[in-house]
Amino acid sequence: MTGGSRSVFLPLPYVAQGRQNPGRCPASSAASRPTRAGCAGCTVANPNGRTGRDWENRVITFLSHVYPKMERRRLHGKFDRGEFINTGRWAFECKSTKTIDLSAALNEAQAEAKNAGVPYHAAIIKRRNHDIRQAYVVMSLAQFKDMLRDIEGLA
Repeated sequence: MTGGSRSVFLPLPYVAQGRQNPGRCPASSAASRPTRAGCAGCTVANPNGRTGRDWENRVITFLSHVYPKMERRRLHGKFDRGEFINTGRWAFECKSTKTIDLSAALNEAQAEAKNAGVPYHAAIIKRRNHDIRQAYVVMSLAQFKDMLRDIEGLA
């Protein structure tokens, strides 16, 4: 394109009625419903992504006394190395879902720890209708044993 102009395609009902910019996606009739990504007036591209991002930010705030430089990490697909950077010897996988799948969350955390080259991993799972302090932290029993040995200074 030249001149910096941008073409905007409006749905036919809006063009036929002579309206300029509808401001909201026509597929969204309720004001509280998120709108489709890519529409001119859309405000929410991925509501599930926003929920997960909000949960990750709450975890960062909660753990900031332990890891003051903890930040969200960019995604790397199947080579993802955990949700956060600057977390020492840990890789964390955060989940904020309606249903809890411990096995899948733990498998994901384990794969991310392997990609990051760190010995410990845990899934931090939001506990619905509870404060962040009541969230679940999930790890395997074998890793828990290794962690206890490390903490207690045993070989």
